[in-house]
Amino acid sequence: MTKDEIIRMARQAGFERVVAIHPDGSKTVTVAPVPELEAFAALVAVSEREACEMAVEDIARKYQKAHEVSAENVADACAYAIRARGNT
Repeated sequence: MTKDEIIRMARQAGFERVVAIHPDGSKTVTVAPVPELEAFAALVAVSEREACEMAVEDIARKYQKAHEVSAENVADACAYAIRARGNT
């Protein structure tokens, strides 16, 4: 994830604040604190990668035990498991 992506997502989540109101009425809006947001995003990404890795390993073991290993079956099951993580 890039710094710009993290800032964009933080803004979408409401992590904005007005830091200055100018005489012409315009506002300076920032996402703060960016270093902490970057650290948080990195922790979330690591956690999600580990969870996806565990889900994929579980699927691979299931297909290996059932002797139904095919690239298509495993790939479809892995993709489904990863997408399902967004619903929990």
